[in-house]
Amino acid sequence: MSDLRKLAAEELRSRRDELRVQHEEFRKQGLKLDMTRGKPAPAQLDLARGLLDSLDADHIKSEDGTDVRNYGGLDGISEMKRLFSEILEVPTAQIVVGGNSSLQMMHDTVVRALMHGVPDGDVPMAQLFLGQIIG
Repeated sequence: MSDLRKLAAEELRSRRDELRVQHEEFRKQGLKLDMTRGKPAPAQLDLARGLLDSLDADHIKSEDGTDVRNYGGLDGISEMKRLFSEILEVPTAQIVVGGNSSLQMMHDTVVRALMHGVPDGDVPMAQLFLGQIIG
C-alpha cells in the first residue's frame, strides 16, 4: 500500500472507493465472526458441565464460611491462597486470587504503579512520564 499522505485527492477518493467495494463484498458473505478473547466453544463448556452439579449445599462453603460459588474476600478464598502458596513456594500473604479477568488485574497493577509508584521506586511512574513529556 502506498503512503496515503503522498496521494493526491483524486487518488485518495479512488482508493476509498476500492476499499468500499471490498468491504461490501465481505459484508455480503454474512460472516458471523466472534473475536471475543478467551471465549470457550460449547464443546469445551460441556466438558465441565458435571462440575456444576457435583457439589451440594453442604460443600459450597470454605473453612471460614465464605460461599465458594463467588470469589471470596478481596484477596481470594483462603484455601485457594494456601494451594497456590504451596505451588509457588511463597507465603499466603503474597498471594491474591482475583476475579476471572487477568486483563483487569494487569490494568489495576499498571494504574497503581502510575498513581502510587512501585516498591523501591522514588516517585509514581506518572510523574516520570509527565516529566519526559513536559520537560
